Amino acid sequence: MSTIDKIFYLLEVKNLQQKQLTDYLGIDKSIATQWRTGQSKSYTKYISRIANFFEVPVDYFFSEDGTIMSDLYNRIESLCKDRKISITAMCKEAKVSRGSLTDLKSGRSKELSTEAVTKIANYFGKTVDFLLGTEKNSVSPVQDERSAAIEFVKNLSESDFDRYSSVIRAVFPDKFEK
Repeated sequence: MSTIDKIFYLLEVKNLQQKQLTDYLGIDKSIATQWRTGQSKSYTKYISRIANFFEVPVDYFFSEDGTIMSDLYNRIESLCKDRKISITAMCKEAKVSRGSLTDLKSGRSKELSTEAVTKIANYFGKTVDFLLGTEKNSVSPVQDERSAAIEFVKNLSESDFDRYSSVIRAVFPDKFEK
């Protein structure tokens, strides 16, 4: 993956807009468009600031070995071990191609699709940034909401639970027998 491909890949997986990057760099959006189309390579003079923007090491953009991606596989493998689940089982449950992770591990591929990274992050209740190793706080906003919802339900009185039960059953249909 080229340096410019890595820049736009990080924009995609981190769900950021090109304008956010150009605003951060203090450049016109058309310059980033020129980078993408190959009309300009001026991004090289901004690479340190681009790395800061994405919170990745500068050498990520120049490494051929996909350091962040190989770390990604190791992080996923560790999360699976923590849950006592195989990578194959996680892929099946998260609806991610097992082959894409095998290709990543073996080096046949240097990246996972944005969709796959997002599905795996959601499966573990982690952020994409955590999976990529660019964030220390691993709890996703979705996980925070789930935790808050579970805590709310746990603290309901019996009469309140009865009142909210149809909503709870609609939100968590797989958790209740029919």
